[in-house]
Amino acid sequence: MLLQKGRFMSPESTKQHILLSTIDAIEKYGLANLTTRLIAEEAGVNNAALHYYFGTKEKLIDIVLDQTAKHMLDDTKTILSSEAPIEIRLSGVLNYLIDGVLNFPNLIRAQLTGPIFYSVRKKDLTSLLSTWVNLVRDAIEPYEKNHKVEQLNIKLNMIFSVILMAGLFNNSPGSESWLNLEHPEERDSFVRQAINMLLNL
Repeated sequence: MLLQKGRFMSPESTKQHILLSTIDAIEKYGLANLTTRLIAEEAGVNNAALHYYFGTKEKLIDIVLDQTAKHMLDDTKTILSSEAPIEIRLSGVLNYLIDGVLNFPNLIRAQLTGPIFYSVRKKDLTSLLSTWVNLVRDAIEPYEKNHKVEQLNIKLNMIFSVILMAGLFNNSPGSESWLNLEHPEERDSFVRQAINMLLNL
């Protein structure tokens, strides 16, 4: 058990604390630089505790990436299942994705580069993207009958890719061709154009 703020934490609370601390460590140091020592320091535990609860660093990171991917998909479902007009729901989903990329760039990079460091993650990354595309496409289909499934898939993959590239490389030198999602007017314009493209407006 872990002692935190003068009280002992249960094994389940300790595990959750380590998982959240691992997310913080990924965001601080990046997946490529992450070590069990850095995770343990972030969590305020020793290496033995990490091994006791999760076995290996790879297993711990695998669980963290699975949980954060599930969190993203659950949030997407919640936004899309509201009673708001489809334009508002799509705006909510796109802005949620942009916020995630801008506020948690190393966590997003970890999702993208996880398969490079851990071969078991390859299928999970494609599954994450596919599930996100399917969720958004299914929400759009009742409102846009003229779309073919393949067309919507291509458009959603393009929009997803643009957000990732613009968000993760937002320190690129300024140029007229570069999309700056941190700039409110550019961000709003991008979201509006993306929605228009998806709904054929």
